[in-house]
Parts: sequence; structure tokens; C-alpha cells
Amino acid sequence: MLLLSMSEEPPKHFNFTRDVVERWARERPEGRALWCVRESDSIETKFTFGQLAQNLRRAASFFNQLGLRRGDRVLIITPRIPQWWIAMLGLTRLGVVPIPGTPLLTARDIRYRLETSAASGLLTDAEGASRAEGLQIQHRILVGSELPGWTNFDEGLAQADPGFDPEPTLSSDPGIIYFTSGTTGPPKMVLHTQASYGLGHRITGQLWLDLKPEDVHWCITDTGWAKAAWSCFFGPWHMGACVFAVDSSGKFDPAAALRTLSRYPITTWCAPPTALRLIVREDLTAWRFPHLRHCVSAGEPLNPRCLPPGKPRPVSRSTMATARPRPCFSLAIFVRWAPRFAPAPWANPRRGSPSLCSMMNCANCPPDRKAK
Repeated sequence: MLLLSMSEEPPKHFNFTRDVVERWARERPEGRALWCVRESDSIETKFTFGQLAQNLRRAASFFNQLGLRRGDRVLIITPRIPQWWIAMLGLTRLGVVPIPGTPLLTARDIRYRLETSAASGLLTDAEGASRAEGLQIQHRILVGSELPGWTNFDEGLAQADPGFDPEPTLSSDPGIIYFTSGTTGPPKMVLHTQASYGLGHRITGQLWLDLKPEDVHWCITDTGWAKAAWSCFFGPWHMGACVFAVDSSGKFDPAAALRTLSRYPITTWCAPPTALRLIVREDLTAWRFPHLRHCVSAGEPLNPRCLPPGKPRPVSRSTMATARPRPCFSLAIFVRWAPRFAPAPWANPRRGSPSLCSMMNCANCPPDRKAK
């Protein structure tokens, strides 16, 4: 594993795909890396680190054959499908800067991001392609189907070179671009280097997500948000864990989430407080999650007053504090460092109020705390 103190300078050269993912492919080629489930028919697609490394090099070769070069920018808009992870890794390996965008983007949003970023390419599915009609885009790349004027990513991947090995990137080279949500004005473009996200989020995987190579981690975020980079890309793979994803559409379905947690060997889970408010309205005593040991949440405070009257309350009301050093369900960042600080008064659990993890029968909950 890459070990880097917060006070140290990053190495001269760093590329997340090359130095992290491909290293796991050498050390644990048969280790689980990516597990995608299509919610509509439960079809599963799995990749070991060895398989993922081969595909990402094919992707980098494909992008190189198209004429993309280091420093170019590509807007990528897809659902939670395997091609998103493969394309992100391939672009990063080549030194091309991915710009993840949510499938909720409108035609106007897509135009704005392409023009603002001066992107030379767009990688998307048929739905995204329909919103890009009439836009001047040098490289149009399509996943999952065929359209006139678009290059098929899946066919190109199959024909590309699995041994392609481009030069390593500098730590200071551009790595990834995100646009802000635009709640107070037009979305603003934010550029991160190869190291700031690619190396910086190692501590996310280790200290917040508490991941290890044997873990299967599920984060329900959309691929277009920065949370996907933290919890579905950089963080888990730094620790050699398996990224689990469900390709679903529409509004969040708490019953479907509970079925997924119960059916698959998911050991760590990340969901926003908005989802947890819906989860606790379900009959959690009807479910068992024997593999789930660690859960986290972020994005907004989780206020017990937002929960239905009479329901048990979570341990914490804040995303910034925790009452225990190793909780089953943590709403804090870097829970292993928590003993160094005095817990905030609002983080203490109320006597007689079971935590959300006890309501969900998590693997780490003591027997006397599990729901009856």
C-alpha cells in the first residue's frame, strides 16, 4: 500500500491507475475489484483486479488510438455500469482528464460543461447522446449501443491493446475535473491534480471507510458526483477492496436497498442521511445483514426530529462528530482518530435509544443490541 503522511510531499510521478490499481493486479490478480448488478434483471458483472487491469489498458489504448492525448478533457456521463469505471481508469492511465457528469444533466448542462472545460470528447450512453445532438464535439464515444457519428466504446475496447503502457504522469498533472452543483450561480469548474484526489483519498479508504482487501463496499451515490470519486473509486481501490454498484434508475427505493444489503455480501456501506431517513421507516426487524460491519454517511446533518415519532434514533445527529472510536454506524470522518478529541455533546446516544446499526442487525453489533 502507498503510505504517505499528510505532511509529506507527493512523489514526482503518480498515476492512480498505474500505481494503485495495476499494483493490486500484480499482487492480487484474483482479488475482487468490481461487482456491478443491474437492478432490472439482477444480471451481475464481476471483475478481478487482473481482469480490470487488462480492460483499463485496453481503454487507454482505445482512447490513444482515437487521438486523445495527455491533458485533453473528456466529459463522461453514464449510469452505474462497468464501462464507467473502465473508462475512468483508462482516461486516467493515459493522462486524459475525465469530467464526470450525472445522467440528470440536461442538454443545456452538457453544452455548458463542454464549452467551459474546452473538452474534446464526450463519452455517454444513448440517452446522453440524445441530449448532445447539435453540439460540436471532436470525439463522440458511445457505450452500450450504436449510433451514426459515434464511436462504439465496447467494440473499440475489445480490439484495443491490453499491453498498452503509456508514460507515467506527474503528481502535479491535471487528474480530474468536477463542476460544483450550481446552487448559488452557474456551476464552477474545479480541477484536481493526479495526486490531490488520486493519492489524497487513500485516507478516505483507510480511516473513514475502514476498508480492507477482503471488503465489499457499496456507496449508493450517482457516478456524476464527487462522492463517487471518494467512495466508489479512489478510496476503496487504494485499500484493495471490491467496489459494489447497482445500476438503478428513478428515486431511491429503501426496500430495494435493504434487499441488496441482505442478499449480497456487502461489508461496508455508504448512504446519505436522505436515504437513511427513508430506511428507518421500513420494518428493519424483518431483515438480517450478516456481512455488514461498518456504515458511514455524509452530506448533511441527520437530525432525529426529521424521523417519524416513536422510531429509534441514530447514535449521532451530526456528520462531524462521533461518540465511539469504532462504531458500527459512523456519521464521522476518520473515526479512528476520534479518541483524540472530546465528543461533541450532541453526538452522545440517548439512554434507551438503539442505534441505527442495532436496528439493522449489523455484523458488528453486540448480541444484546441487535433488534429482536
